[in-house]
Amino acid sequence: MMPTGRPGPVATWAALVVVYVVWGSTYLGIRVIVGFVPPLLAMGVRFLCAGVLLAIFLMFRHGPGILRVPPRRALSAGLAGVLLLTGGNGGIAVAEQTVPSGLAALLVAAVPLWLVCLRLLARDTPRRATLAGTALGFIGIAILALPG
Repeated sequence: MMPTGRPGPVATWAALVVVYVVWGSTYLGIRVIVGFVPPLLAMGVRFLCAGVLLAIFLMFRHGPGILRVPPRRALSAGLAGVLLLTGGNGGIAVAEQTVPSGLAALLVAAVPLWLVCLRLLARDTPRRATLAGTALGFIGIAILALPG
């Protein structure tokens, strides 16, 4: 069952605060955990727990049938998930054994800039809103990277 109305401003701000805190603490959390547990094991357990919690939530919300997925779709989603989570977050976790968490977060934050550059190299011009958002994000990264 989907909500019928728009959430109020308090609910919206509360959701944003949760996202900022959870997302913002990810790299620090990774840095801490890789001091105690091998990085890929830590990320595997992290995403296994997240997947189980999400599956439980979906079953309560929509019934157990929601988890029935055609085998072909499960295979393609599984492959994408393994590549993204192993190559992306797994790589970050391995890197954070030697790289400060702030630098890791800044490098990940620069990914949209690299994607825009790759699009430009492929002669695929992004829309103005994409360029403006990427420029604004890059300015934020530059401010965070300033010393002091």
